[in-house]
Amino acid sequence: ATSTTSSVWLTIAKDSAAFTVSGTRTVRYGAGSTWVEKSVSGSGQCTSTFFGRDPAAGVAKVCQLLQGTGTLLWRGVSLAGAEFGEGSLPGTYGSNYIYPSADSATYYKNKGMNLVRLSFRCERLQPTLNQVFDANELSRLTGFVNAVTATGQTVLLDPHNYARYYGNVIGSSAVPNSAYADFWRRLATQFKGNPRVIFGLMNEPNSMPTEQWLSGANAALAAIRSANASNVVFVGGKTK
Repeated sequence: ATSTTSSVWLTIAKDSAAFTVSGTRTVRYGAGSTWVEKSVSGSGQCTSTFFGRDPAAGVAKVCQLLQGTGTLLWRGVSLAGAEFGEGSLPGTYGSNYIYPSADSATYYKNKGMNLVRLSFRCERLQPTLNQVFDANELSRLTGFVNAVTATGQTVLLDPHNYARYYGNVIGSSAVPNSAYADFWRRLATQFKGNPRVIFGLMNEPNSMPTEQWLSGANAALAAIRSANASNVVFVGGKTK
């Protein structure tokens, strides 16, 4: 993936508020793309008087603290469609859900995006736990991935299931961690030869004990690595 150097800023105060920093730090005041920076030691005020001028007159401003600079590997966009039709699982392709086109990814590539998140449903790819993937669904998935990564973009595979499978939570007796691991072992085996594929373990796991999701995530990670897949893995935290 291409990379750019980007500064990371943290908002520390709203307009007119006081703030305090530890040591001597770079703080900026403004909004949008218009800012004025100042080296601050100790306390300060989020005001034009303190910073010497108003960089964005007439709009609400904030103060932000420079956290550092680093390499931004990916600028991305989510392409929807394959996760649609939640009430019709597995559903009918072209009626309940579709896959985005590779042309859509190219459109965003031309706008500077080098990462595409592809959301899909586990139930369509693997209609029965611990069984082979549906051939037609796998063809749609791999077709999109191969076409997009061939242009130099990276694809983030995103099971859009909220840690559920046909409504049953991962880590339950209905969907044991071993079944979730089986899903990821099969998916990792399919794409382990493509370094432009990132594995996102799950979209927004929720409404379950934290330890339950931790156990499921660890099972999936172990399955991915046991398949000799060295792809980058994103592990989503539990949302509630």
